[in-house]
Amino acid sequence: MSQNKKRKIDYECRVFNDNWSLSYFFIEHHNKAMCLICYETVAVIKEFNIKRHYESKHQGKYVNCKGNVRFSLLEKFKQNLKNEEVSNLFEKQNRGKEEIIRASYEVANLISRENKSFSDGDFVKKCILASVKEIIPEKMSVFENISLSRHTITRRVEDIEGDLMSQLQIKSKTGIDTDYNITEELASLESISGTTTGADIFEKVNSCLTNLGLTWEKLCSITTDGAPNMVGRNTGLIGRITELTTSKMFETPIFLHCIIHQQSLYGKIMNLEHVMKVVTKTVNFIRSHGLKHRQFVEFLNEIESEHKDVLYHNQVRWLSRGKVLKRFFDLRREIHIFMIEKNKPVEEFENEEWIWDLAFLTDISARLNELNLKLQKQSKTIFEFINDVKSFEIKLQLFKNQILKQNCLHFKTCQEIKFNYPTTDVPTNHFMNMLKQLSVEFENRFQDFKSHMISFRLVENPFQSDENEVQETIQLELIDLKTNNHKKDLYKEITEKNTNLIHFYKTLPDDFSKIKELSMRIFTLFGSTYICELTFSRMNYAKCSERSRLTDEHLHSILRIGVTHFTPNIEKLVKEKQAQISH
Repeated sequence: MSQNKKRKIDYECRVFNDNWSLSYFFIEHHNKAMCLICYETVAVIKEFNIKRHYESKHQGKYVNCKGNVRFSLLEKFKQNLKNEEVSNLFEKQNRGKEEIIRASYEVANLISRENKSFSDGDFVKKCILASVKEIIPEKMSVFENISLSRHTITRRVEDIEGDLMSQLQIKSKTGIDTDYNITEELASLESISGTTTGADIFEKVNSCLTNLGLTWEKLCSITTDGAPNMVGRNTGLIGRITELTTSKMFETPIFLHCIIHQQSLYGKIMNLEHVMKVVTKTVNFIRSHGLKHRQFVEFLNEIESEHKDVLYHNQVRWLSRGKVLKRFFDLRREIHIFMIEKNKPVEEFENEEWIWDLAFLTDISARLNELNLKLQKQSKTIFEFINDVKSFEIKLQLFKNQILKQNCLHFKTCQEIKFNYPTTDVPTNHFMNMLKQLSVEFENRFQDFKSHMISFRLVENPFQSDENEVQETIQLELIDLKTNNHKKDLYKEITEKNTNLIHFYKTLPDDFSKIKELSMRIFTLFGSTYICELTFSRMNYAKCSERSRLTDEHLHSILRIGVTHFTPNIEKLVKEKQAQISH
């Protein structure tokens, strides 16, 4: 006996009766009966089900609506449904458009951060479409609508830069907050045509502060390179700022010199320029001639040299010189042979004194590079900066003492020369003079630090500061702090865990408002112009011969996007922009 299958009534063929629309405010919608009042549906098109829904949920409100009134109400409900469907359709379409616009903004942001040409957007789109064709071909039409043309990328980059600038303006007005949130950002990039005097630079800086809504009164410090138009006390930028702040009776900012600009340090060793001149000329001869360069590389391979090429010297890159010198020294014998074969002998290779100078310059460059690598790290406090510089000054004194004793332990390249020429003495007096010049240069460069060391030490360790030495406005607070055992234990715990000192000052109550104000000023000091160096490096890469159409405005945009810590508000930009379908 066969078993009867259970009847599924929702699959039965039911026909909607048009009279139910006026009686119960229902219509047939996508093969289901749908209430025009609440948009609920019933699975089975039966009058019993429709009537039960109407009587249980809506009859009390509409039972007295009859005749033309009821008919007008039905037409109104139908129109409301149409409007709702149209609205949903547009919302769905807009969501699709927003996703397309968002994608173009994200790609534009990546192109800028990677310093790529705006026209690369077309190539990126080809790559995307090729991938989509293989993976999800049914979505091709969606991805084809993403606009990544050069003009679109240009507009997107302009929008992103504008958003980042808005964020910067808001952040610059709030400054450092009570939680010690410090922002280090590129404020502006200005083009100066004609002269670049201290007055010209001051005018641009003043304009930048005005655009950001900042006043000179809030300026805590300025970190510059050692250029005369920057550090000149009379006509330089520092002189102009000092004159302005003094005339307005503002507190004079702290002026610091950036150690990253080590070219000026090398310039103090003028009697070694004859070394760098030969190195640069020789390296450029090898690298700038394609055939000679290939022959040199083949030559190194044939003799199984440890190094496979000589590095190119670039005056712009401040780490370039040390690396070039080390590679040049390691390959000096190979280069000597190669240059003789090319009828371009380097006579200095036969000069023992010149070899000593090459070795010394290589070693001291390596030491300066080590210091630079420490100082270029971001988020370094001024205390770490001072400690690194002080450490290097002590090392210089150690080097002088050891050189006097013919000891080249910390000068590996010189040590190699000494090993190869055991009968030759280290040119002690010559090296001592250069080390002394370096020491004097460091002393001069960081003279400004020493005038503020009391404040620096107070913030670094208030419990070891002498209240008789600090500013009078802080003396009483410092005494209260030094006698507070709870705060002393907290400071000890933080320093032992190597935690940022900011965490200690965040816990101080308003009873120590003067000390907190001083700490905020100290923590905002920039020990180096690293972000400027990073921007300059990116600018040199961006302004290549292949990007001759890059305007100053667009250069500024990609540089800001490339070095910022802010995240562009893509969602906000998308809502402000209508989709532009690509062709």
